[in-house]
Amino acid sequence: MAKVRAFIPTEMPMLSSVSGPTTYTLSAISDYISLICQAEEDATITRVTGWVNTRGGTPGTTRVGIQTVGATTGLATGTWLGYVDLTTDATNFPANGIKEWTLSTNATITRGQYYAIVIQALSGTWNTGSDNLTMFGTSGTGVGSSLAVFPYIQTVLNTVSGSKTSTQILPTIGCGSSTTQYRIAHKPASISSWNSGATPNQRGMKFSLPASTVTSYKIAGVRMNVGPTNSASTWDLNLYDSSNTVLQSRSFTNQEAYNAATLLLRDYYFDESTLTALSPNTDYRIAVQATSATLGCMTYIEFSGATDCSSAFIPGGTYHATTRTGTGAWTDTTTTWMPMQLIIDDLTSSTGGGGLAANPLAGYVR
Repeated sequence: MAKVRAFIPTEMPMLSSVSGPTTYTLSAISDYISLICQAEEDATITRVTGWVNTRGGTPGTTRVGIQTVGATTGLATGTWLGYVDLTTDATNFPANGIKEWTLSTNATITRGQYYAIVIQALSGTWNTGSDNLTMFGTSGTGVGSSLAVFPYIQTVLNTVSGSKTSTQILPTIGCGSSTTQYRIAHKPASISSWNSGATPNQRGMKFSLPASTVTSYKIAGVRMNVGPTNSASTWDLNLYDSSNTVLQSRSFTNQEAYNAATLLLRDYYFDESTLTALSPNTDYRIAVQATSATLGCMTYIEFSGATDCSSAFIPGGTYHATTRTGTGAWTDTTTTWMPMQLIIDDLTSSTGGGGLAANPLAGYVR
């Protein structure tokens, strides 16, 4: 019987190095940038997150929040479900910073509802010359399964209404309830190279899957971006339990990926004859360990957020960055991710039906 494999998280942001982020400048009252989404569950939205580029002068007041979406237009209607009005200053809109804004009026959304996350120039002095606000809307060109035409961005900039985006984007605007993050406001950052003597020399993800998905599963490998710095670089892929016992390990070289002009999305597999059965609601770590003493291992992208988003990619579970040097203590960072998808197979169904075992991608889109 053939195996059924799932890539989790399904919507992990994956970047190539082809282009930089896209900017949108609010320079007139009522200008806005909006991200149109669909609610996957009933929720009370209490916060919005975004990536600020630059702020010019003292534009006045910016409103951040949630609007309804027109049934025929698919665009923000101007009707606010929840919002907060903010002075457009360095505290509320720090240059080149990921920021989380707490709403003064919360927004209630229901499963299946279309809604818009909106950042709008509300009042004050706005112009194209000195008083304006520029936001990053997307983080550049994506690769792999993170490419999608929905959600989409629509803007009004300098009073001119733009069309819905029809290109594949990685949005850098999000929102969340008091417990869950929907969409990820992220800022890519490159680590050029690291080796066995680096601090840290192990980089990866701490993860757990919720019991609502499966009763047991196995990790066949990972899908991740790799940009090797030397054809002779070597590294290990290690899977650890919560006691730091190595459950699975395999060594790799970068010869296959070297000399590429961009980050590559590749699958790396363990020896599938010796996979370990894992349990839900249990913490594990999977990490890349540089083993070359003098050669760079790889280049990859990190994503930095303003809040704890460890359950954003795996609802009810855990997924965030973890690092360590040698056999030292792990450092967990709940606001950062290494763009790495788990390749999961040998799924054992949980009782109650549906979910991951019935549909490997169900419930894992943020």
